[in-house]
Amino acid sequence: MNKLICVFLMCITLITLSSCGGLRNMNFIVARDYIMNETSRINISVQNAYQAGNYSQFSLLMNINELSNLIERQGSKNYQITTQIFQDEYILISKKFNDSENMFFFLIKLIDENYNENKNRFVYFSPIITLGMNDNFVHVHIPYHLLKNINPQMYPYGFSIENGSTFIFNTIGTIEEFYDFYAIYEHYKLEKNSDTIILRYDNDYASFELKIVFVGQNVIYSLVIK
Repeated sequence: MNKLICVFLMCITLITLSSCGGLRNMNFIVARDYIMNETSRINISVQNAYQAGNYSQFSLLMNINELSNLIERQGSKNYQITTQIFQDEYILISKKFNDSENMFFFLIKLIDENYNENKNRFVYFSPIITLGMNDNFVHVHIPYHLLKNINPQMYPYGFSIENGSTFIFNTIGTIEEFYDFYAIYEHYKLEKNSDTIILRYDNDYASFELKIVFVGQNVIYSLVIK
């Protein structure tokens, strides 16, 4: 039901944008990781594109495997790009600069097959989620590609959860895959044992602890904002 509602809302948004001239053909797509202040641009000709600063929606007469192969050829003399497909609907894009150890993750998600004239609809975004309520919330990275019951069609995605409460996702990932995902972000302090990852973040603007517990095929996120 939630997925049907998201699809309905997305369709209403796209109809509104089309009537207002908001969708157009473009020669590139852009996503921005506003936690890391890193913008990623992919030079590719797309149709019915909508760009909102932090993410891009677009259509292509191309399947997800073809798109993944095309993106992997987008590297330059300054950085390398590698891609992996997850769940037949996510492309995990790893971007690594040649002159540093810094690496960034971005995602493309297939959100609608045969959207218009046999074109597929995609969204290009940074793996960030907003957790919290009202004025007490935080932004944190999250491996969408390893989660099953989460649908970032209306990115940026957020959950209203009270401070100290939990949220449960189904996962296809292992604790090692989650740890490797978070380990590339140097501003997180990580601890790991047999079934739990504890992620801590502390700076002048936000301070929180996120506990990630693995129970069977589920992963439980518990948030404490300080």
